[in-house]
Order: sequence, then structure tokens, then C-alpha cells
Amino acid sequence: AITVFSALKILLMKILSQYPQYQSSAEAACRHLINSHLSIIHSMLSIQSNAKQQKVVLQLLAAIVSFGGNLPRELLTYLSLPMEVIKFLVQHTKPTDDQNTRNCFIHFILAFLIDGSTPIIRILLDKRDLFYSIFPDLIYDSKDIIVLVLTTFKIHILQNPNISKTMKLQLFPISIIQNFVNLYNWKGPTNCPKLKNRSFISDSQIVEEKIDRPWEYEKPSNLVIKIMTSCPDLIKAQFIRLEPYIEPRVSLKWIKAMKFVKEVNGLVYFLS
Repeated sequence: AITVFSALKILLMKILSQYPQYQSSAEAACRHLINSHLSIIHSMLSIQSNAKQQKVVLQLLAAIVSFGGNLPRELLTYLSLPMEVIKFLVQHTKPTDDQNTRNCFIHFILAFLIDGSTPIIRILLDKRDLFYSIFPDLIYDSKDIIVLVLTTFKIHILQNPNISKTMKLQLFPISIIQNFVNLYNWKGPTNCPKLKNRSFISDSQIVEEKIDRPWEYEKPSNLVIKIMTSCPDLIKAQFIRLEPYIEPRVSLKWIKAMKFVKEVNGLVYFLS
């Protein structure tokens, strides 16, 4: 099956890029695969399968989604991935390998968003375990994967006029935003604790608490100021966190902390 699926993936990508006249026939073949051989796909994605089998299937599925039409909907409808399988597929087993299973899984998920269909995004939203699974370990992904994920979300969700504000809020709850904020402390593949078990949803807490001493860095500092502008109730908590760092001392870090205090005080004055 690996050889057949690999060849089929290559053929589909060739048709998409060079032979559009065969696209309808290719779509029919993909539909037949989904309807008649889904059990093989499920088997090759299972925990018992090896990484090569999983990668080949995920790459094939991403190619199928790229054809658009009803194929993405049919895949989301009939493909059934238990939580234990999803957790297994998103693990950083070989974080420095650009073609690792996790990266293939991420490309598969993003393919549904790139399809650009609002109904497809709605179906993906209903399968939250599938959609949310890629976020917690982004901090250990390569910069290319992170840029791809953020750019895809920005273009196909946040800037998509066909996606309502309500849906956007549903797609990005506080737990997911926390994972994005964690990227300020990006670790990269070389610092990934391999096979580390992680929960998909972080413990509920204020987003700005996920940044370690934000006043020491320009962008995290700006983010926290914007957060407190939108949520003034957080200002008191921020001052409490600042207290150990504002004792006078001759250091660059203390100067940065005092500049941050000045900004926060200005914010308090502005909001009062």
C-alpha cells in the first residue's frame, strides 16, 4: 500500500500542477479511494503503523484535500481519528526532520483551511480535537512550519470576510492564544524534549502570564501593554508581578523594568 499511495500522491500533485484536464478523473479516483479503501487509510494511520506508512497516508490525504470541491468535506465526514491516534501523529518524534510525521499532519490540517471554503472550516471547527492538536507543541516546530501556520491562519481565517467574528472567537479560544504567545519563547526543534506527553489544552490562565518578564523584550512588552489596554483589570496583577524586579539596582534589566512601569502608569492615567 505504501508504494501505491506514494505513486498516487505524486500523480495527484502532477495533475494539479500540470494536467488540469485530468482533474475530474482524479477526483473520481480520490472519491473511490475514500469510499472503498478508508479502512486501509485508518490502518496505516494507527498507532501500530510505522512512521513511513503514516507520512505517506498524510501526504496523500493532503493532496486529496488540495483538489477541493466535495473531497475535503467527504474526508472530514468519513475519516475517523481517535484522540490517541491524533496525539501519536502530532508527537515530535524526529523534530529536526522536515518530513517528520508531525509536519505531514500539520500540512494535512492546513490543507483544509487553504481550500478556503467556509463550510469546510465549519466542519473542521466541529472536529476540535483534530484542529487544536497542532498548537501545543508549536514552540518546538521549525520556523518554516510556524510561519506557514501563522500565515495560513491570518490569510484564510482572520482576514477572511466570509468567516464571522463569532467563528473566529470559537477557533481561537484563550487556550489556543496561549500557545501562540508561547512562541515569544520559541525553542525550536533542537530543544524539543522528544516524546514528551503534553495536554492539548493548556491550563486556563491569563495569557500575559505565559510570557517570562515581558518588559525585558520589546515585542512581548508591547503585547502585554495591548492586553492590559483591552483588559484593565489585569494591570494590578501585572504590578504584583513587577514588584520583585523594581527594587533599585544598577542594571539594564532594572532600567527596562522601570520603563515598563512608566508605560503601565501612562496606561493607568489614560484609562482613568
